[in-house]
Amino acid sequence: MLFEKITGHIHPKRVLSKAVESGEPFHSYLFWGPEGVGKKSLALRFAQALACPNRIDGCGCNSCKEAELGIHPDIHLILPQGESLKISGTRALIELSSLHPLKSPFVVNILEEADRLTPEAANSILKLLEEPPPAVVNILITSRPHFLPPTVLSRCLPISFGFLKMEEIKDELQKVKAGEIGTISRIAGGRIGEALHWAKPENWKRRLKYLSTGFQLAAGNVSLSQVDNLFKEKDKNGVMDFLKVLLSLWRDLSLVSLGLEEVANLDQFKNIQSLSGERPAEEWVKGCFLIEEVLELSYTTVNMNMLITSLVINLSMKKLKERRDPFAA
Repeated sequence: MLFEKITGHIHPKRVLSKAVESGEPFHSYLFWGPEGVGKKSLALRFAQALACPNRIDGCGCNSCKEAELGIHPDIHLILPQGESLKISGTRALIELSSLHPLKSPFVVNILEEADRLTPEAANSILKLLEEPPPAVVNILITSRPHFLPPTVLSRCLPISFGFLKMEEIKDELQKVKAGEIGTISRIAGGRIGEALHWAKPENWKRRLKYLSTGFQLAAGNVSLSQVDNLFKEKDKNGVMDFLKVLLSLWRDLSLVSLGLEEVANLDQFKNIQSLSGERPAEEWVKGCFLIEEVLELSYTTVNMNMLITSLVINLSMKKLKERRDPFAA
């Protein structure tokens, strides 16, 4: 059976299996769904199967081995350059697509984070999506399809991806012999990519540091300099990790303040329980919306330092007001 190594996503696998078996895939696909659920993994497996002479993803032939190593000449993975997918990348893709496949029936182009196409790059790729050469298959991957122009969306066959079941996440974590499986499977929220990310010891250590800052912020005891110290290297991925950890903590505080105990951060339940009464439930919920808004903006070119500074001020506002009141009196 095709795509056995991909967990979940029964419908996408069924659609793509038929395309491989028929030898007549659609010219352009849009893989869309939540971030980190396995869209890229299935895209790479699909490309591998299309390139394989036996129409199998991972049969052990030279084509499959090259695909797994990322060196297959007919499979092109295009990544954002900094904050965006620029026109230079799409022009190179168009030129590669004009060539005949070297080793397989198809040339497969995979655009990761396609929503980061600049307007110029999106316009340049339209012709490739409208009138692709007969042996070309394009796969656009995105968790934010609303950022893509309608002209691009209308020329692709949409394949939707959903969250994985918790048991599926746990099974994958057991395969990599991860620790803290119960907590990781909860904070992953159905995203296998998130689960495998936090299963790495160095990332788990960072999570604990971010949680410590989050607890201080929730208690109103954190300064902007403390938050700034987290990001001395100005690593945007680190900032986004911090925001994800902060969001999971604020959601847990919201739930516990409402009398529920199904938290994601199981290893921090006592701390969450003791802090949840510090504010009304609606304030924790408002904080969730604020963090989600900043997370969404973090995918744009907005200045991250300004975003984080604004967020910390807003989340601390109630506590800061309480501190000023005695002096005001």
